[in-house]
Amino acid sequence: MSVRLSEILQTIRCTSLSFPSHLAQLRTISAISELPEAFKALTTNHILAMPVVDEEGRAVSVLSAMTLVHHFMNVFTEGYIRGMTRAKNNTFDVYSMRAAQHTVPDEKVRHINELGMLDPMHTLPETATMLDALREMVAHQGHRVVILDEARKPVNMLTQFQMVEFIANMLDLVPAAATTVKDILVGSNPVVTVSEDSIAYDAFKSMVTQKVSSVAVVDSAGQLVGNISSTDISLIGSDAKDFHYLAATVGEYLFALRARAGTDRSAAPDRPAIFVYAEDTLRTAIKTAVFYRIHRLYVVDDQQRPVGVLALHDVLRAIVESEDDAGV
Repeated sequence: MSVRLSEILQTIRCTSLSFPSHLAQLRTISAISELPEAFKALTTNHILAMPVVDEEGRAVSVLSAMTLVHHFMNVFTEGYIRGMTRAKNNTFDVYSMRAAQHTVPDEKVRHINELGMLDPMHTLPETATMLDALREMVAHQGHRVVILDEARKPVNMLTQFQMVEFIANMLDLVPAAATTVKDILVGSNPVVTVSEDSIAYDAFKSMVTQKVSSVAVVDSAGQLVGNISSTDISLIGSDAKDFHYLAATVGEYLFALRARAGTDRSAAPDRPAIFVYAEDTLRTAIKTAVFYRIHRLYVVDDQQRPVGVLALHDVLRAIVESEDDAGV
């Protein structure tokens, strides 16, 4: 009898040296840290989230890129941004934007936690296994699980991407690997889109109102041309001195973001939009997501128009359901 995926996951503790990897070292931020410091910690370390700890080092919540999007949408109102979108010559007026710059209020991470802006924290004890973490992520649709010791101090944090990346090496053991994307997305929510000519503020505002961490960017024909995510808020800077970019079009915003990335291949200006087709298999989707290190795949029709989005949660749910159907 062949070994099953769940049996392997059950043998690996969440505190295994396999996690975190060199790309996702566990870092924490104090609840009394200033928000610009927290912003800088996320962006300079190229991570999506980190546990927030109190004075005793105990985990109290999670700070993520979406936290910062929520905050900046509150700091910079829609009316304020729209009032400075274009100069009289109908070109992006960077100089007048700079003249109106101001910085983010000195707020502490604890303050935005009190406002309910921080992510919910899903936890497991350090005795938990990867199978426990997988089921926890699926049950609560959580992007990550914080692993705590007996004193409630974080010792690790497992993410959806880490889980998918690990399972990608064992796809022959995944019963759902041959399932089509179309079958996995039955009943899923429609994809959220924004025009490349819309202002960047609208894209980030959509993330808040639609409760998603990214939106698809489409052209005038409705074809997928890119993606803008919560982590892209990094362009405006930890002190928000470059907040004027929120008044740029989405296309301009993404170009500026990628230009700032310089020689980073994954952020090159000509990088194509990453997508799959409804008839592609879960195996293809997982390999694509892991290769490009992305957290969602847009599903397009034959005209390359987005018709859905396959998130990592959908991938993990399909894996768990296939394991359960196989008699786990």
